[in-house]
Amino acid sequence: MWFSSGCQIMVLTFIGDYLACNWTFYRWQSAVLLTVVFLSMSIGAPTFGYVGDNYGRKKALGICLLVQFSFGAGAAAADSILTMIILMAFVGFTVGGFGQAVTYACEFYPTKDRGTAGFYTAYYWNLGTIVIILIAWE
Repeated sequence: MWFSSGCQIMVLTFIGDYLACNWTFYRWQSAVLLTVVFLSMSIGAPTFGYVGDNYGRKKALGICLLVQFSFGAGAAAADSILTMIILMAFVGFTVGGFGQAVTYACEFYPTKDRGTAGFYTAYYWNLGTIVIILIAWE
């Protein structure tokens, strides 16, 4: 989950210039795409935090995964910048909800091991970004 989110967010930084060339839009529109994704992440984090606290983290994370997959697949098939911005806003919203995966993972470990469990859970975000960078290098 964190691995795929790290990959997806890192791809946005590379794909903006590519889309600007192929879809013939302005660079500021690429900046709007990134801005909308990160703003929606900041809205999704407290929203899914509330949902996770009141209805269960497992359900909240399941919703995050389903919505991210659906709108991420739609964004991959988008044919305009406006469609891409709208779909990626939903993806960003769900990425904001993945922060509770660390809390959820830590709940299964004894108190003394929770810091280590949280570290390794969050580590996969960085691993995802590194993998995308290595793929983009080629």
